[in-house]
Amino acid sequence: MSKVHSLSLVDRVRYAYLAYFSKPKVNRAVYRAIRKLRPKAIVEIGVGSAERAVRAISLAAKLQPGERIAFTAVDMFEASPPGRASLGVKKCHQHLSATGAKIQLVPGDPFSALARMANSLMGTDLLIIAADQQGESLDRAWFYVPRMLHDASVVLLEEPAADGMTAFRQLAKSEVVGKYVGDMRRRAA
Repeated sequence: MSKVHSLSLVDRVRYAYLAYFSKPKVNRAVYRAIRKLRPKAIVEIGVGSAERAVRAISLAAKLQPGERIAFTAVDMFEASPPGRASLGVKKCHQHLSATGAKIQLVPGDPFSALARMANSLMGTDLLIIAADQQGESLDRAWFYVPRMLHDASVVLLEEPAADGMTAFRQLAKSEVVGKYVGDMRRRAA
């Protein structure tokens, strides 16, 4: 029996909408991954407007009745560069707290935030990295990612796609380790 069948009819319809019809289309891969993984601990780097985060937490909570989802958002919040969609810390916390999840907001770029928090994020089931987080800070942050993950963890990296949009790609554990090793080689050079 599929894991979706444990949802009520109304929740199955909501899941179908999220996974196959919701906008923006790129986020559908996140919702499908949540159904398969049933994460209890989610970390999102680049939370933006928090819309995807609210939907992801709500879906994860429906799939784990009786469990409190732990959600950590890493973002620049008020310090985001102009043109990047982002909420302030207070507004983001208000949106995310309404889900009933255990919320932790970590202001900063990926590298500085994970340098401070990676050890407390061990056991992350799902790591979501937004496309607007690409660059040197993310390249350096890969050093901390392997310690956050366990054998069944999933990492979704949003990247530019051929159609000019973006798409999420699930990274294999070997790719995560490869990014870490690549960063170490760049630092040594």
